[in-house]
Amino acid sequence: MIEYYEIRKVNKEKVLVLYLSYDYEFGGNKKENSILNKINNFIKINKIKWNGNKVILVVGGLVLGSIVLGNVDIPNNNYEQKFNYVSSIILNHFDEDNNEIGYSKVELPEPEIIIEEKEEPITEEQNNIPNNNTNKEEIVKPTPPTNNNNNNNNQIQENKTMVTIYRSNGTIETIELEEYIIGVVAIEMPASFHIEALKAQSIAARTYALKAIQDNKVLTDDVKTQSYRDKNQLKVMWGASFDTYYNKVKKAVEATKGLVITYNNQYIDALYHSTSNGYTESSYEVFGYSHPYLVSVNSSWDINASSFLRQVSFSFDNLEKILGIDFNKETLVEIIARTSSGRVSRLRIDDNYYSGIEFRNLLGLRSTDFDINVDSDKVIVTTRGYGHGVGMSQYGANGMANNGKTYAEILKHYYQGTTIKATTK
Repeated sequence: MIEYYEIRKVNKEKVLVLYLSYDYEFGGNKKENSILNKINNFIKINKIKWNGNKVILVVGGLVLGSIVLGNVDIPNNNYEQKFNYVSSIILNHFDEDNNEIGYSKVELPEPEIIIEEKEEPITEEQNNIPNNNTNKEEIVKPTPPTNNNNNNNNQIQENKTMVTIYRSNGTIETIELEEYIIGVVAIEMPASFHIEALKAQSIAARTYALKAIQDNKVLTDDVKTQSYRDKNQLKVMWGASFDTYYNKVKKAVEATKGLVITYNNQYIDALYHSTSNGYTESSYEVFGYSHPYLVSVNSSWDINASSFLRQVSFSFDNLEKILGIDFNKETLVEIIARTSSGRVSRLRIDDNYYSGIEFRNLLGLRSTDFDINVDSDKVIVTTRGYGHGVGMSQYGANGMANNGKTYAEILKHYYQGTTIKATTK
């Protein structure tokens, strides 16, 4: 999976950098499974504006290689000097019979930040030059209808007010930013929450959207980015309570109009989730990258939330199908390690090892803070919290608000060291 991209200038040449997830699958005999085909599709789907033909593939900061689209000679450029770093190394430990018995993480120093050269503006003439890829298909490069910011240093600037949403029904909708934020807050956070929590959610959602636009990412109406519902959908969802709830959410959005969260004058990754396990999680433990404002903080307000504790059971047959391994009441299940926030980082089932995130995804669990109990004919999993745990806890925000905290206090607690500021001058 290609998680995100950026266009950088390396050796005075514009290159497209694709950041791949650790579980990305390469290869395949069929044309549609080839890495080149996947790249071309990603460029077209995301309508990437890019006056170049060289692609760098990066996983966790480590360059895997470079690809040239089209029949172009590859110059001898040392791209690795710009990207080649790793933040940690995982060492797997084996016994004398070559069975894996655990692992350890070796942390490496933070990489030196590379200051990029300022992007040269792309002229209208350059914009209309098609990319000569191997499929001879023209890559559409429309001018973005939203925040047209070619400055890769992410500096906060006056934002345009229109955003484009790629809807789940296949349509593309362009609406005013604040109207979009109302539709996000309405579906992302219960409208029954305290007004200060709704204000905090409004600012987080606005920051997330503007950073996504600035990073040339597509906004959808589902969990791929932020969920969004239009007014007609909200009328169906809320029924007789529509006027009450809509006006309350609108009030929270209007009260914070134009406000965003920044760190060093840059939009932050304003990640949020439903319910923590009593502590939020650092971005490094979940996504493999570190931000000083996305660290583990206390969120004890969540413990009393209705969404905090859940149990789910799996039959042995069901687990065998999901995990692809034998499972019975004698199967050894052991949680090997937890993160500092109490979430599972490593577990084993007999001789099979899983990360907490991998196991959660396979079983569709609500969080990575879980306990496992093997019964006579089934497995019972108890989870605490709901979501990835990074950034603002929505139920925690509501708990803070109910205890007299303002939206600013909520946001500065969950996003450490940040500043709330207006986007307009």
